[in-house]
Amino acid sequence: MSIRIATFTGNGRIVDESDNAHVIVIEFHARSDNSGNVYVGGSDVTTINGREIVPGDSYVLNLSLPDVARHAGRVLLSSFYALCPGGDSVDWSAIIRDSAA
Repeated sequence: MSIRIATFTGNGRIVDESDNAHVIVIEFHARSDNSGNVYVGGSDVTTINGREIVPGDSYVLNLSLPDVARHAGRVLLSSFYALCPGGDSVDWSAIIRDSAA
């Protein structure tokens, strides 16, 4: 396993589409100085169907549950998108499965 930490500002995919890192756990944290809410989700994320995160709050997805052996790391990091209106930002940290695992 390894850890990736970054900040995303704007609207779209949080990493390049060629990033095939397999996510075990990912946490999104809206910057406390954001002027509004940010939204995370899949490629269709909007203010209506995304996970809303208010400034200073966070959201965690543990993708290793319930069965680590069969399911951990089946979701690619490149499948996460964010919508950060008005120049706001979302920090994210992910524990990813090493490619050899």
